[in-house]
Amino acid sequence: MSSGASTDRYTPPGRRYPFSTQVGVLSGGDRAPRLPLAVVAGAAEALVQATGMFEGRWAVLTVFLVLKPDFTATLQPSVGRALGTAVGSGAAALVALAAPGPVGLSAAAVLAIATAYALFDAGYLLYTAFLTLYIVILLDILGLPADSTAAARLAQTALGSAIALLGYWLWHCAAAGWASPETRARVTLL
Repeated sequence: MSSGASTDRYTPPGRRYPFSTQVGVLSGGDRAPRLPLAVVAGAAEALVQATGMFEGRWAVLTVFLVLKPDFTATLQPSVGRALGTAVGSGAAALVALAAPGPVGLSAAAVLAIATAYALFDAGYLLYTAFLTLYIVILLDILGLPADSTAAARLAQTALGSAIALLGYWLWHCAAAGWASPETRARVTLL
């Protein structure tokens, strides 16, 4: 392999795409994933705004976090984020039902975020589960009911994961020639 930058778009498990590959000005033949990310995230935000979804920002955030330049790198975090959010939301609802009071909730929040960071490299599902637990507990401490917050986070994260996967599929179908010639021409110009 040459000493220059790799053209391989695959990122091994446990590695993250740097922010610079997610945003910025397109240059030359580099179409990795900035424009599709902007289009798909914009579509997610338009859907959230048009429907007035409660806590819809989580759908858009999920698109930003899981949409990557190849399918496996998009599918794995999409599923991991959705399942981790389901586990974390359920755990947060159980903790809130136990009603341990502000001190107990604070201790649970500290334990959840410490565990999330400890498990950061262990897997996205585990990290997301404890991060969701932390966020829902923290919002409960701040006065938002844990049950509705957990349900909203679960629904919006699942929606964001689905939008990211659908956006990836549509973008690459259009680029591969499965769309009308007019659509292919528009995508190629981008």
